[in-house]
Amino acid sequence: MGPIEGTLYIRWEKDTEASATPRYKLMFSGYKNPWEGVYITSREGLYNLLVNYRSGDMWFPKGGAQLSKLLVGSDRLESYLIDIGFRPDDAKDWIKQIHEKGSVSIRNVTMPEEQMSAYER
Repeated sequence: MGPIEGTLYIRWEKDTEASATPRYKLMFSGYKNPWEGVYITSREGLYNLLVNYRSGDMWFPKGGAQLSKLLVGSDRLESYLIDIGFRPDDAKDWIKQIHEKGSVSIRNVTMPEEQMSAYER
């Protein structure tokens, strides 16, 4: 299968206690070619695509709710980001943004195949 490109969403699950160890929920959505297997050979085929395929709607995972990975501690998150290919300085910058905004969406992440099992059914 190989690595998969997609968007990594990281949310900081804040605790009511300020001194609590930070917890992060990670979700990964791989990009898929929405036109794969779609062949338009006539005007009727185009009409059917637009009406039946609903090409502008959101995409949901096949098995239901998206699976997530939970990491506890900023050091663990930094280590994970480095393991999947981020430079150490970039990993620290993303963690800083998460703490400022509460969550981040990192586009065009190439997720190694061995890490995909946490995000798939």
